[in-house]
Amino acid sequence: MKGAEYCRKSSEDKNKQILSLEDQVRECQKVVENNNVTLVHAPFIESRSAKKPGRPEFAKLIALIKTGGVDAIVCWDASRLCRNGIDGGQLIHLIDSGLLKAIFTPYTSYTQENSFMLWIEFGMSTDFIKKLSFNVKRALKGKAEKGIWPSGQSPLGYLNTPERLKGQRELIVDHAKFDLCRKWWDLQLSGKYNVEESLSKITALGLRGRNGESVSRTTAYRFFRNISYTGHFVYSGILYKGSHPAMITMSEFNRIQERLDRANKTTPTKQLAEFSGFIHCGECAAHITFETHTKTIKDGTIKTYNFYRCTKKLGACKQPFIPADELNKQAKALLESLRLETSYIEWVRGVLHRRNQQEFDFDRKQKELASKRLLDISKRKEIIFGMKTDGLISKDEYEAKKAEVLKEEAEAKEGFDNHSINRWEQILTKTLDFSARVMELFNHGDALTRKLVLQIVGSNLILKDKKLEIEAKSLFIFLKQDQTRHFGDNVRLEPENADTKANTDIFLNQSHFVPRAGLSSNHLYEILSSSESETKLLACQLQALNDHLSFSYA
Repeated sequence: MKGAEYCRKSSEDKNKQILSLEDQVRECQKVVENNNVTLVHAPFIESRSAKKPGRPEFAKLIALIKTGGVDAIVCWDASRLCRNGIDGGQLIHLIDSGLLKAIFTPYTSYTQENSFMLWIEFGMSTDFIKKLSFNVKRALKGKAEKGIWPSGQSPLGYLNTPERLKGQRELIVDHAKFDLCRKWWDLQLSGKYNVEESLSKITALGLRGRNGESVSRTTAYRFFRNISYTGHFVYSGILYKGSHPAMITMSEFNRIQERLDRANKTTPTKQLAEFSGFIHCGECAAHITFETHTKTIKDGTIKTYNFYRCTKKLGACKQPFIPADELNKQAKALLESLRLETSYIEWVRGVLHRRNQQEFDFDRKQKELASKRLLDISKRKEIIFGMKTDGLISKDEYEAKKAEVLKEEAEAKEGFDNHSINRWEQILTKTLDFSARVMELFNHGDALTRKLVLQIVGSNLILKDKKLEIEAKSLFIFLKQDQTRHFGDNVRLEPENADTKANTDIFLNQSHFVPRAGLSSNHLYEILSSSESETKLLACQLQALNDHLSFSYA
């Protein structure tokens, strides 16, 4: 048989593995000699857990078996091959299909005749690892509930106690670094320094990492985000009160978090990168990404360059980069071209109000008729039921008449369930509000708001030859064209030398966005409330408007 050895050691238990990888290789050699197997490939060796699929060396072994390069596996124990159902099922299927002739271990061999034994072996291995995981998690949770640091590397300024017996290990103060770490917190709490500046100062005072190395910038940010310094710790998403001494108070920790969050929000680079992955290249259709580069000039000045470019992930592309400021200017220009004047918006609202009054009168009359019809139907239902009770009609006749009356009743009730009044006016009114505020939202909104503003106005944003193009939604185009047609370049309260009623009729007749009486919409959104300005709410409101316009008016 053409065989290959597979040896695995779990990464979680490097010091407690039953057999080391070298010992496994040695045992496999004995199995090869005793079973007339010819090794045709170097041993597949890896230090990875088999709890989940995804081991690279195991995957290579399986691929080799499927191509016929190997038809036998030699291993120290079946548990080395897998501890999960997917990998185990693969091996059993390969044996049953004949591609894999045998799996050899020092104790037994598995072939087509006894492949059912593998179900038992792999099942026991999977059950063992599940129970082990459960017991470990339960023990760690018990430690956490007692306030004992459950596991993991100790924070800078503290030490683990691995030399103690299990159940007695805890987090203790590192007297050589604890006071310096507290000093570092004080520097940050003073508000005079950012993280990098405070790192430089505390390094100059002598603070070093665990192995004497300089504390890195990444470690510095993690240091100020670690709640363990308050005497608490997080385990499995739950905050526990720890038994280790606190370095700072929770109030001090929260103050630092607010400062870091505030600094993170106002980072210019992040604000500039808002359109990354949002615009497509006009040449190859790949996404446009953001990059920032720094360059040191001869005089020692460091200059930062922010720009957008094609990712070129869909093939060769010759499109040049564009400075971030230039792209932002073009986006503003596109939005400005669709912005509506306040006087035009007020005029349209007046038109909608008069039209809505007509709709209201019509709808009220329709509901009066529907009410009379429902009352009549109710009386007919009583008569039909009485006829059935008195035996004047058969059961089949009763069911037929009942179905007919219920159908009429459902049709009549639709008149009350139809909420077309105000729906079409509200969505158009909200669109007008948005058009008036579009530049304000774009200029003063956060990255998400600015992106949503562009999504609402149009779709299919393309960047080609350093020029941004947007396919504006037809509703915005219609409103802008209507404003120009009726008001011209100089917008007034009413169109100059024009009959107001005539222009009102023109607006209503030309606009296919204004539904006629009786039409309804199932996509009404109450958005852009002037009294609510929270960022998250505004984002939801803008997204709602975008969804509605994309569905109804694109």
